Amino acid sequence: MNYVNALDQVIPLDAEYLVASHVIPVTGKENVRDILVSTRDATQYLYDQTIRGMNAGYTADELSRMIELPEHLDNHPWLTKARNDVSAHVKQIYYGNFGWFEGNSAFLNAVSLEERSHKIVDGFGGVKSSISSLQVAIDNEEYEWAAELGTYILNVEPDNLKVKLLTAYVLRVLSFGSEGMDERNWLLTDALELEGKITIDRNAFTQTSPEQMAELPIDKIIRFLPTKLDPQKAAGMNTVLGVSYSDIETDFTLHVRNSILAVADGAPNNPDMTLTLDSDTHKLIIGGHLNVLDAIQSGQAELSGDIDELVEFLNLFDNVSVSSNGIG
Repeated sequence: MNYVNALDQVIPLDAEYLVASHVIPVTGKENVRDILVSTRDATQYLYDQTIRGMNAGYTADELSRMIELPEHLDNHPWLTKARNDVSAHVKQIYYGNFGWFEGNSAFLNAVSLEERSHKIVDGFGGVKSSISSLQVAIDNEEYEWAAELGTYILNVEPDNLKVKLLTAYVLRVLSFGSEGMDERNWLLTDALELEGKITIDRNAFTQTSPEQMAELPIDKIIRFLPTKLDPQKAAGMNTVLGVSYSDIETDFTLHVRNSILAVADGAPNNPDMTLTLDSDTHKLIIGGHLNVLDAIQSGQAELSGDIDELVEFLNLFDNVSVSSNGIG
């Protein structure tokens, strides 16, 4: 609804041109207004009808199959399902407002996906029988179910090449029928991974280049640090680090206690150590692109306190390993 409210502010501008983020520009006041109003109303329609269905007791799965845009909006040339289809948006609205629990107490403490996979495969009579059922589902063009069943089998036998290739085939078929680019890209990427044609490093998603890091405000980066703390390494620690930025005259207090990192504005009263540097230098250190020891030795950073204690502090965070040999 923030998007709807934003469009409500843009529509009265009566603009001649519309230049959006991901699509072609639009020319002409009537065209611009038609597109903005149609987008706004389609968005509100999905929101309103999802909330209406939630209040009537329907689940996310039920609503994602029930709700469709009115014909005049569904057929609007601008409202193609290029990103995601309606069902995906309905689920996002549902879970964003209601949370994960849909009112069925059987799933309050559901078994893990791994355990569920073993029980389903065992219930089908084992891996061999499950593969036969997978092939039947493919023959019957029940591709959504085939993809799910293939996943269960692979959770039991992750290296089963036949199931990998069958599941990859199913995902490719599903991608051919998908209008949404996000959905299609997920399907094709998973298919390529199952076929062994690509390898996906999940850790790479959290890596940030120096160029990206340079564009981020330092206060945003600092407040993201608590999510990088390893609680096992931090167990029993009670350490306060003050960080002072010479270029922007801003200070932060970083306090590790109770296996969490508490971040506060301002300099600490009695820190165990204080690190003084400019914000760009700290961004390079946080991103793993500059060794903090090198920064101190070169004069880019100044430490008040024990260097070994600083090394121990920084080693508490994921993807940053600081030692006398550098950052690994």
